[in-house]
Amino acid sequence: MTRTARYVEQHAQITRLAQELRRHLVQQALAVDAAAARQVLSLLSGKLSVHLAAEDRLLYPEVLHSPDPATRAVGQRFLEAMGPISQAFRGYSIRWGTQDAIQSNPDAFVSETKAMLSDIEGRIRREEGELYPLVEQLRSEGAAPAGVRTGRAAD
Repeated sequence: MTRTARYVEQHAQITRLAQELRRHLVQQALAVDAAAARQVLSLLSGKLSVHLAAEDRLLYPEVLHSPDPATRAVGQRFLEAMGPISQAFRGYSIRWGTQDAIQSNPDAFVSETKAMLSDIEGRIRREEGELYPLVEQLRSEGAAPAGVRTGRAAD
């Protein structure tokens, strides 16, 4: 098992939930009953929160303490880019936090949801295409610096 396998699996779960939420993005149906969409959104929000917390606690500290300046720079760039996405998702989740909110403005919900899911899926592609390979390379070159957790079960 690779060192980033847990994050990739979380990405797969998030992507499945995003696909499920997309199936509920029918304005006419949402105007009548938004319970299923709200339930999937709640599950997605939970999975995303757990994933982001794990990356913040384990993955980013390791990358930011890399002996390689280029790796640190990539990690910093990813970390800085995540802030606006996380903040936007929090606002989105609050705005659409109830079934009534979705039902009262299904057009806006559909539009915002499509944009948000696109942002999240783009981020997943970038992490898996650029950041995670660097993490794997970093980890294969040696242990993390003292005091940096690596996410290994033995830590």
